[in-house]
Amino acid sequence: MIELLNTLVPVFLIILLGAALRHGGFIPRPMAHWANRLTYWVGLPALLFLEAVDTQIAVLNRWDLLVVLLGGTLACIGAGYAAAHAIQGSIRSGELIQSAFRGNLAFIGLPVIAYSMQGDTELLTLAVLLIVALILFYNVVSVVVMIEGWHHLNRRMIGLIGRRLSTHPLVLACLLGLIVAGLGYELPTVLRRSIEPVGRMALPLALISIGAMLDPRQIHGFEVPILAASLIKVALAPLAGFAIALALGASGEPLRMTLILLACPTASTTFILAEHSGGGQLTAGAIVASTLLSLFTLGVVLSLPMP
Repeated sequence: MIELLNTLVPVFLIILLGAALRHGGFIPRPMAHWANRLTYWVGLPALLFLEAVDTQIAVLNRWDLLVVLLGGTLACIGAGYAAAHAIQGSIRSGELIQSAFRGNLAFIGLPVIAYSMQGDTELLTLAVLLIVALILFYNVVSVVVMIEGWHHLNRRMIGLIGRRLSTHPLVLACLLGLIVAGLGYELPTVLRRSIEPVGRMALPLALISIGAMLDPRQIHGFEVPILAASLIKVALAPLAGFAIALALGASGEPLRMTLILLACPTASTTFILAEHSGGGQLTAGAIVASTLLSLFTLGVVLSLPMP
C-alpha cells in the first residue's frame, strides 16, 4: 500500500497543484495553454528523443504487448460505437468514440510509469516505443471516427491523416532517436547535456498543465455520454487488455506497464480535433471525468499481482 501511494499520489498531487495555481489566479488560462504547448512541442519530444537514442534493440521484440494495447483500444472503439448508438440524442457519435479510446499516454501514462518503475530504464524505453506506436494508431483512427460516416473518407481526409502524422512532434522525436540509435551514433556530450534538462521538465510540467486545464463545470449537460466514455476508457480498456494478455501469456512488470497505458484517462489532445469538427463540450467533460476516475483504476492496476 505504501508503494502504491508513493507512486500514484505524487502524480495527482502535482495535477492538483496545477488546478490550485490556475484557480488561485497564479496561472492564467493563456499561461496554462502556453505550458501545455511547451510540454507537447518541446519537453516531451526531448524526453522521447533521448529515450529512443538509448534504445537497446532487444526491447523492440515485444509484439505481444503491442497486441495487448491495440486489442484493448479496439475493444474501446467497439464499445464506444455501441454506447453512441444506445444513447443517440444530440450527441456526436465520433466525439464519444474518440473520448472512449484515446488515452493520455504521454502526460499521465509516462509519469505514472516513471514513478512506479524507477531505475528500470529498459521498461521505460519500451514504454516510450509503445506510446509512439499507439499515438500513430490514435491519430489515424481519431480522424476516421470524427467523420460523419465511412463514405466520407476521401482523398482529402487521407491527406489530413498523413499531415497529422508527419508533423506530430512525439512521433518525429522518437523516429529521429531510433534512426540515431540504429546508426550507432553517440550524441556529443554538449548536445546530450543540453537536451536532458529540457526533457526532465516535461513530466512535472505536463501534470501541472493538465491540472490547470481541468474544469469540472465542463461535465454539465452531457453527464450520461461523458460517464459512458470515461468508464470505457479507464475501466474497459485495462480489463480487455488483461484478458488478451492472459491469452498471449504476457506477464510481469511489462504487462503492468501496458495496463497502465490502457487505464490512462482521455487525452487532452482529443479536444483539438473535436473542437475543429464542431464539438468539444462532451470531450472536455470526458477529459475531466476520466482523469478523476483514473485515480482509482490506475490504483487497481498498480496494486494487482501480475501473473
